[in-house]
Amino acid sequence: MAPAAIVALAVTDWPASIAGQLAGPFPWAAFLSEPERDAFAAELIEVARACASISDFTRLEITVRAWRSTAQAYAACVARDGADLEWLDEPVDVERPR
Repeated sequence: MAPAAIVALAVTDWPASIAGQLAGPFPWAAFLSEPERDAFAAELIEVARACASISDFTRLEITVRAWRSTAQAYAACVARDGADLEWLDEPVDVERPR
């Protein structure tokens, strides 16, 4: 969705929850839980309004990409609580992928 379209949505009076409205422009949001969709919607609106106030939408793009990455992780079956992740105490060198 273009930044201008998001701003147009952001300045409209929305119902209490706009999470359901996100399915069209952000179909990947279906992988987020309902509270996460609500958080995404709130952050999207807040950042869109702030970006519009300075005519720079870089931060909006970063916000959308971050939420999309979260949805992609859930779609790839990464546990929401991170229980299946292994945290390392020390950095480990790995070969460069080809």
